[in-house]
Amino acid sequence: MVKLRGTVFERDNGTFTVLAEPTWDRERDRYRRPSLGTFKTREEAERARLEYNVNEADGVLSLP
Repeated sequence: MVKLRGTVFERDNGTFTVLAEPTWDRERDRYRRPSLGTFKTREEAERARLEYNVNEADGVLSLP
């Protein structure tokens, strides 16, 4: 079983946000967790997280 990277969490307003894994930001000298977007449903958010994992495995990483 493969562990998906990234986090999906529900906001107070009922939407779901997906955060990528922490990456080192050399300019600011700290870690940051880029947002992959905010979605209306958990299913949409999980689909975005899955797409992020597939693209990362293929060597293609595109963050908004």
